[in-house]
Amino acid sequence: MALSDFKGRGVFLHFWGSWCPPCQVEFPELQKLYDVFSQTPGIDFVLVQARESIAKSRQWAKRRGITMPLYDSGMEGRQETNFQLAEGETISDRRLAPAFPSTYVLDGNGIVVFAHAGRVVGWPGYEPLLQHIVKSVRAK
Repeated sequence: MALSDFKGRGVFLHFWGSWCPPCQVEFPELQKLYDVFSQTPGIDFVLVQARESIAKSRQWAKRRGITMPLYDSGMEGRQETNFQLAEGETISDRRLAPAFPSTYVLDGNGIVVFAHAGRVVGWPGYEPLLQHIVKSVRAK
């Protein structure tokens, strides 16, 4: 997958791991935000696991009732610290996610309009930002 696959739509891009205590704590609120937008065209939630297999991430999420879409980074374990890019190159996970979790929100043009490294308290409070992105995407 490449971010260009989401061209013309807003993207909520979140790097996380089930091994990460701050990620674990914020997931229930993040799920609430996702629930508001899960049936809304114009915004996609892309949650990418780091330093573990997608199978482990999905097991963890399933046990906790998490229904957000989890995308496979291709990583298999803690020793892997590089994401593979669409062109086959690799990039250190810390270049994309200086802390876990790390979140980026992109508008319909692929411009980062929000970035945060670390846990966010109160994800549902970001609903107006995402609503704004959805409206701007629909206006085009």
